[in-house]
Amino acid sequence: MAPFAPVASLVRPLVHIDPLGPRWVAARQRSSLVKYPHTGLNRLVVMLSYETSTVARAGADAAWAVWTDVEGWSTYDHIEDARIDGVFQPGAVITSKAKGFPRSTLTVTRVEQPTVWVDESCSPGMRMTFDHVLEPGQGGTRITERVRISGPLGRLLGPLMRRKLEALFASSVAAVAAQAETADAGPQAHAP
Repeated sequence: MAPFAPVASLVRPLVHIDPLGPRWVAARQRSSLVKYPHTGLNRLVVMLSYETSTVARAGADAAWAVWTDVEGWSTYDHIEDARIDGVFQPGAVITSKAKGFPRSTLTVTRVEQPTVWVDESCSPGMRMTFDHVLEPGQGGTRITERVRISGPLGRLLGPLMRRKLEALFASSVAAVAAQAETADAGPQAHAP
């Protein structure tokens, strides 16, 4: 067993129902008891996690194409500017400016087309890991954006950023869903 392996995990969800449609927002404070076997010491590690989901009446491939088109994010109302330095793959750097947030630089760390991609933003005392998850289902594709915030400053600033992050994620998944539905409908959506 690794010296820092989690032994137990506690999750306390706080769920909000969105009256505008089939979306849900969940905020979690994730706590893990970490045991250090050679010292006999235990330590409680806290990681905040906030997420928003919606269901698009579109395939996962259409949602993936929209969500990974970083240059296209600038057309969204909630994004002022976005660009990527090269091909969308692990190691690529995304620079974006969302309304109400400072400019951020994110590094793509994981890409599993067409189901998940992850990017990270690190600053002194805080790491924000963003999961972008697509889950195909019978009625379409569930689109989820989640952030995991860690580090000593993350525990302080995470709760202060919660509402703004949840609003940003709600706008993001709604925009991706709308564009994916339009793209998946194709030319027949415009036929008389």
